[in-house]
Amino acid sequence: MTQPAAGWHWLSGALEYDYLVVALAAALTISAFPARASILDFKSLEDAVVLRERILDICEHADHVADPAVRRQMLTFVVVGGGYTGVELVSEMRDFLFHYVAERYRGIPRADIRLVVLEAAPEILRGVHPKLAQHAAKRLRVEGIEIRLGAKVTRCSRRH
Repeated sequence: MTQPAAGWHWLSGALEYDYLVVALAAALTISAFPARASILDFKSLEDAVVLRERILDICEHADHVADPAVRRQMLTFVVVGGGYTGVELVSEMRDFLFHYVAERYRGIPRADIRLVVLEAAPEILRGVHPKLAQHAAKRLRVEGIEIRLGAKVTRCSRRH
């Protein structure tokens, strides 16, 4: 049985996801996220292990889901924060999902895996030279990672 999807809203609309990785190198205001159970912090090695195990758990379930729409939703991963940590995390997640998971879980087509980076600022990797940040954004997009700029998370809720 699949759990209902969670959703979050940013200034220009909503995005469905199964789990949201948030608070990369930032302080998390828990009150803004009533659907805390569908949010994973990423600030420590322990958080990284929990995230990896959760990704594998999601893939284990998605591998047996017959409905392609439900499977695609389960395999949508949203990373909030387009700074150094967020960009590195989403890149590693892509490698893990496409080079490890997709090889081992035959019920998961690569096309069903979706990675999204949300950044409140008008560009990712603020603090590095703009040309380098633009190059990084281009590489992420070439790898199939969606980048949403000006996407400030305003709330997170579990859909019923």
